[in-house]
Amino acid sequence: EDAVLDAPARAMELHQEPELMAQMHDSLTEGQARDVAEGMKISDEFARSYAAGQVDAGETALLLLWGSLSKMLSPFPHEAGFLDAMADGIMPHIDAAIRGEFDLAAYEKWAEATTDSMSERGSPGIAAKSNLNSFGSGLLAKMGKRIRKGPGQGMTYLERFHQLVSDPRMSGRDVRRAFFREMPEKIGINMKVLSFILLVAGKRDVLVLDRVQIRHLWKGEGKVEKYG
Repeated sequence: EDAVLDAPARAMELHQEPELMAQMHDSLTEGQARDVAEGMKISDEFARSYAAGQVDAGETALLLLWGSLSKMLSPFPHEAGFLDAMADGIMPHIDAAIRGEFDLAAYEKWAEATTDSMSERGSPGIAAKSNLNSFGSGLLAKMGKRIRKGPGQGMTYLERFHQLVSDPRMSGRDVRRAFFREMPEKIGINMKVLSFILLVAGKRDVLVLDRVQIRHLWKGEGKVEKYG
């Protein structure tokens, strides 16, 4: 069915009257402003590291893990799940996928042991169990395959994604378009999660449209359901 989205009324107001944006920024508390500045500092550090060739494909894949674990979770269990996965040894599975040698059965055995350990320790990361399982069966299993034709032919999809993110000539918007054009389908990375990953990776030209921002930019509490 063909459909046209309602205009983002609040976004249009902010574009037409920039002083409204300044007023909104002025309303931030000191703590909020400090947190934003710290987040942008991390983004800038990633951008410099990518530009200098200091980020490898494994580190880019960890951004995909971090983004994947965020789905449907608040920051506390999300970040705890990421730290637990790192501490319990997810990296060899990621490295194998980058090489095109991913073993799903081995990953599932590892994930079961890791989540059992989370449960025994009472880690809040246990809430990320489903996301962690999906990261293996959905993302690594598919992005660990080699590209048969087109851009990046012969690379794994993980290597190609790293190449896209590392290219200083590509904007965040360019990378997003290439991602949805070239990467496998149904790997658990939607527009919001990908935008968040790219923002952290130093691509500052993306907007993370979560439910809060949709409500804000479209000026309506009940409208968010229209836009997924």
